[in-house]
Amino acid sequence: MDHEVNFLLQLRGAQTVSVFKADDAAVLSEEELEQYFSGPAIHRNMRFAEAYQERATVFELREGHGLHIPTTAPHWVKHGDTVSISFSASFKTRASLARGDVYRMNAVLRQLGVEPLPWNRSPARDRIKHHAYRALRRAHWLPRPPVAAGEADASRAHGNA
Repeated sequence: MDHEVNFLLQLRGAQTVSVFKADDAAVLSEEELEQYFSGPAIHRNMRFAEAYQERATVFELREGHGLHIPTTAPHWVKHGDTVSISFSASFKTRASLARGDVYRMNAVLRQLGVEPLPWNRSPARDRIKHHAYRALRRAHWLPRPPVAAGEADASRAHGNA
C-alpha cells in the first residue's frame, strides 16, 4: 500500500498486479490505516493472507500497458520468469495529503478514548479533522507525520526538512 497516487507503466516483459479496493476493511482496517499514517515511520509492506486474493482485481501488465493504483489501495506484484521493467510515477495531491491528516487525527482521537468516524463517512467532519490536525501540528502539540524511507533524504535535498 502506498500513500501516494500511482501510475505503473510496463516497459518490458510482463507482470501480474493484484489491486484491492482502498475501502475494503476486510483487507485493511481503519485502525491499520491510522497506524500506517501516524506510526513512527511509514512501512509500505502489509500483512497478507491468501484469503484476501479472492477480493483482488488482477491485471496482467504487458509492454505498453499502464495501471492506475489509487492512494491506500493495497496491491502486490508478481513477476514472471523473464525480465520485467516497469516505471512507477507516484505523487500526492491535496486530497491525499488531507486524507492522511484525517487518519492521523483519528489516531489522536482514538488515543484520547474517542471512537472517531472513519474517513469519507462525513466530508464535513473530515475537513474539520484535517484542519484541526494541521493547526495542532503547527502549534507543535503533535509530532511531525512520519515519512516513507527515502523521502526524508529527498526533502532535505530540496530544503524542505
